[in-house]
Amino acid sequence: MLKKRWFLFFMIVGVLLVGCNTEGEKVEEETATAEPAQEAEQQKAEGETVAVENYDRTLHFDSIPERVVSTNEHTTETLLKLGLEEKLVGVVQREGRELLPEFQEEFDELNILGSDNPSLEVLLDVSPDFVYGRESSFAGKEGIATVEELKDFGIQTYIDTDSYQEGTTMEDVYQDIINLGRVFDVEDRANEIVSEMKDKSYSIQKQVGDVQSPPRVLVFDQGGDEVFTAGKGSLQSTLITMAGGENIFSDIDKTWARVSWEEVVARDPEIIVINDYGNTTAEEKIKELKKNPSMSDVAAVKKERFVIIDLDSMFAGIRNIDALETLAKGFYPEQFD
Repeated sequence: MLKKRWFLFFMIVGVLLVGCNTEGEKVEEETATAEPAQEAEQQKAEGETVAVENYDRTLHFDSIPERVVSTNEHTTETLLKLGLEEKLVGVVQREGRELLPEFQEEFDELNILGSDNPSLEVLLDVSPDFVYGRESSFAGKEGIATVEELKDFGIQTYIDTDSYQEGTTMEDVYQDIINLGRVFDVEDRANEIVSEMKDKSYSIQKQVGDVQSPPRVLVFDQGGDEVFTAGKGSLQSTLITMAGGENIFSDIDKTWARVSWEEVVARDPEIIVINDYGNTTAEEKIKELKKNPSMSDVAAVKKERFVIIDLDSMFAGIRNIDALETLAKGFYPEQFD
């Protein structure tokens, strides 16, 4: 009888020990499984760093920017089109410049930092971690600060490609939008915008058709003693070519240039594109052209073939294809009746 009791006792202890051991092994197994899972999750997060090329450098983003400043109307429009209005902590509204009507309500709710590039102090006051604008906002005495100086404050900068690069194409414009989509994790939206722009561009150029003799086009940005015009390196010149025209100063390897009135007359433009912005209206610019005696025999002035274009639509952004359509209709009105 005593032997049976001892036998039962050892059996119970054995079962308990096995159970404890099994449970311990289970906990140990769960812990061993959890650690690699956490490690994998951490590796995944670390692997999500986004790298984009801009301004002859590679920008790395380990997280999505949360406090954004835009220094130009066309850059603000791109950000709003991407649906990033809640991230905008400051924007600039330059004199005589307006946003597209579709964005005006959202824009009116934004924090306006001024009518020109803000000072470094004003910028730092809104604590941005990302600034998007033209090169002029980051260079020279009128700029906010250099990209290197802003980086020291922990601020990343993205520079509008056509503001620092000559010969910008629409592919460059599309790449800027795609890059911003990647940086802000809205790449699907960016691809959708680019796809819509490409489709409309194709439709416009198809409607223009095969051009045998493109009209000679002058870009009239500013007048005075000389004419300030677009050279070969400008996006505006690219859009004129896409619309079936020929920039008469496409032989100048610059983005913008000053030329003499005599040279304009010698090249006899058939169409003059008026850049509309600032305090001098497009109508006033046309009056200047008509009152200039040397321009009286120029084909475009004699036939009053003027195409008015908003200057902001000539800078890289979502307006470019609308500008292409305006130019195409101005060059070939019969194709769009």
